[in-house]
Amino acid sequence: SVDYGMLAFEPDAESYRALFDNMQTLNRSGRVHPLQQAASPNTIVAFLSSCDVPFYFDALKIDIDSFDLAVLRAILSKGYKPKLIMMEANIDIPPPFQWYLDYSPRFRFSFNRTANRGTYGASR
Repeated sequence: SVDYGMLAFEPDAESYRALFDNMQTLNRSGRVHPLQQAASPNTIVAFLSSCDVPFYFDALKIDIDSFDLAVLRAILSKGYKPKLIMMEANIDIPPPFQWYLDYSPRFRFSFNRTANRGTYGASR
């Protein structure tokens, strides 16, 4: 029996279509939800709640090329307790330096403006 659930956020229309098509073949549980939305610290908990994500779950993966740490903090601060957290790390900023991109509703991802210039993820 396959009894897993998953939320996947993808704001880009073309990438979302590929994500949706790929996930439909895996959705035997009926609890796999690809969403054409951007995840943010202001919205993530409402999405988790609306999809009945339990407070204790197996794995959380965050790779949004920007304010990953702010999203993680929002999830954990509301009492969610994943057994495993996988999060994008910014290897361009080595220890002992600590850096992260804080959330701004005005932020728009651009590979050339952000990831290509080392402003992504978190270094701590």
